[in-house]
Amino acid sequence: MNAAPRPEVSSADLFGFDSDKVGFDRRDRYPHRPGFKRGGTSRTAANSISVYAETKRRDVLVEFVAAGERGLTPDTCAKALNLSVLTVRPRCTELLAAGLLIPTGERRQNQSGMSAAVLKATEAGIRAANKNGGCHE
Repeated sequence: MNAAPRPEVSSADLFGFDSDKVGFDRRDRYPHRPGFKRGGTSRTAANSISVYAETKRRDVLVEFVAAGERGLTPDTCAKALNLSVLTVRPRCTELLAAGLLIPTGERRQNQSGMSAAVLKATEAGIRAANKNGGCHE
């Protein structure tokens, strides 16, 4: 028995990022939605923040675009946005996985005194931020 052909469906998210073109096949999965490693409370937390996370991902991306080539650490981004690092760090990880942020190779000291990776927006990240809500500079 032959399966019916699969209809063409766009996987573009709110940034116009088409996950199918870079190997992701489901918009209901990470990095388009908050991830979790195990079920239980981790899954519940990821599900409860999913709507909020999309808005915060956009805010975080716009902040990185505004920083330009100098980049930011996730903690510096959190401070600039007046958000908890516990909100911003996972959004940075999602944006990295989506190809919208990349590490610069530089490290900077964060408030805790630890060394943190500096990230910057990719060309795709810059286009996404400018397309959806503009960028403050």
